[in-house]
Amino acid sequence: MGKVNPLLYPISLLILITLGMDYYKQHNFLIF
Repeated sequence: MGKVNPLLYPISLLILITLGMDYYKQHNFLIF
């Protein structure tokens, strides 16, 4: 494996969180 930029982790986490919140707001139910 090559070197991975540590900045990619928080950025990807933020993207996943924002997408998850948008999905939750649209559908109004929790998926566990």
